[in-house]
Amino acid sequence: MSDDCLRLLRQHRFDLDRAADGHVEPVRLASGGSLEAVAGSDTGGTYLGCADGSLL
Repeated sequence: MSDDCLRLLRQHRFDLDRAADGHVEPVRLASGGSLEAVAGSDTGGTYLGCADGSLL
């Protein structure tokens, strides 16, 4: 994950600690690429980092 993405996550109200728990159900990209839970939102969503550095 790029430094820019991490900076944006830290500037907004995201729950970075929730990333340690992962996503509530298994998720994967259709291409088979890996995903890593990096933060949670205040509405219960999960932000996932892709192998290419993009954020989902």
